[in-house]
Amino acid sequence: VRPAGHLVMTDPDVPDVIDADPQGDSAPEPLRDAEQTIDRLRRRADRERTARLEAETIAESQLKGSIARAREVELFARIAALVNESRDPLEALAGASKELRRYTEFAVSHVLLPDDEGDFVTSDIWDADPSGLGLLDDIMTATIDERFPVGRGLPGEAAASHCAVWQSSVLAGANQPRTAVLAGGSSWALPVVVGVDVRAVIEFFHPSPRQADERLLALAPSLWSQLARAFEVEDRERRHDSDQRRLEDLLSQRNQELVALRLAWLFHCIVPVSSIIQWIHHYSK
Repeated sequence: VRPAGHLVMTDPDVPDVIDADPQGDSAPEPLRDAEQTIDRLRRRADRERTARLEAETIAESQLKGSIARAREVELFARIAALVNESRDPLEALAGASKELRRYTEFAVSHVLLPDDEGDFVTSDIWDADPSGLGLLDDIMTATIDERFPVGRGLPGEAAASHCAVWQSSVLAGANQPRTAVLAGGSSWALPVVVGVDVRAVIEFFHPSPRQADERLLALAPSLWSQLARAFEVEDRERRHDSDQRRLEDLLSQRNQELVALRLAWLFHCIVPVSSIIQWIHHYSK
């Protein structure tokens, strides 16, 4: 039996290694040093690769966040321009509902307004992606004759809570009168709050279930504040017109009173003069 690592000279010019065991205790010192160096280099490469992947992940996340923030700024700028350029709140709501539908990539948007009794009914302001016309027909059929008191249905829930409401599945929510017509999908609603009153509700529909967009829900108060300015401008104009009419009525009333006072003064002056003329005429005879 030949010891491991010993050389056998089968040919004087060609050495042959029998059972060399470089991993054992008998491995040469330079070989062990080389293996340790390789292990250190391998671990260093793994750490550098991990750090590079983490840095790329952070950079990608920051880039996505920057793009998302830029889209949000652009959305607010477009809505502000719509409100400033609109002639009335309905025109602003129509443009804003379209912008929000495209921003959220939903298929259908719809604006509801309160009637004289406070129930929310359709305003006939609709917008739909060309691929969502079938969903639009279903929603219009389910909504056109429907009334939504505060707390009933998606518009009523948004009006009651004064908050944006998201339904990941339109079939899962309670107190939803349109589920019998709709086949499924997701929806969310944005109330337009002016002071303490909900002046409108914008609802959006998608044909498939979608999880709640928490960032969008967090932006909802800022969104409806932009749209509320359209109603505030209209309210100021109405108050201005009302105040102007009251002032005109007051001036007209004061003018009438002044005319009456002048007539009374003239009558008071004319009566004594006529009496004097009669007295002179009587005694001249």
